[in-house]
Amino acid sequence: MEVFLEMFSEFVLTLYTEFILALFPKHKFRRGSRAFLSALCVIVATTSVLLVIFGGMLAADYETATERRNGIIMLSVGCAVIALHIALFIETAVNTRKTKKQLRAQYAGVLGKCVCVTVDRPLGSRHPKHENIVYKVNYGYVADVIGGDGEEQDAYIIGVDEAVAEFDGIVTAVIHRFDDNECKWIVVPKGKMFSDEDIIEMTEFQEKYFSTMLVR
Repeated sequence: MEVFLEMFSEFVLTLYTEFILALFPKHKFRRGSRAFLSALCVIVATTSVLLVIFGGMLAADYETATERRNGIIMLSVGCAVIALHIALFIETAVNTRKTKKQLRAQYAGVLGKCVCVTVDRPLGSRHPKHENIVYKVNYGYVADVIGGDGEEQDAYIIGVDEAVAEFDGIVTAVIHRFDDNECKWIVVPKGKMFSDEDIIEMTEFQEKYFSTMLVR
């Protein structure tokens, strides 16, 4: 039972996080802020359900006109907030699907491409400007490909457990940043597959500072 509740809680928080990012794609939320806002949304939704339950009970089993009126008010407010949640979730789901479809078309020529990555920030190294960022994977650039920032295209190398200077692999996904002018390619060894969750977890050390969407 405890495992189920933990999994359900994680699912709800993840759902609300995607909801918040879809509503505010241009804003830069750190992972801590996302968790806080998600938890706040969960509290609001839970409170709304409680208002409906207790408001309904009070409106149905009242002793005075004031209790009945209060019950109806609680019931109405709870139903209104729940309806708003449902409407926003539907709109968010539609917009998210539409955005992913557009991004897949945008990166269609990149996904599945064989590239050579020159590593300038090997596994275990620190960011040249932000020493608190330690690279949990090899990170470098694809020569002769210019990214959105006007410099050579950056890439994460997933699936290599040791520091390397150069790597040939396949672009399996692209991390699109909504609040930056560049994207990050995800390069893996030929024949290897990684889930969305694996990629997000392995790149979170740096991508948690941006509003992103994984495209594949």
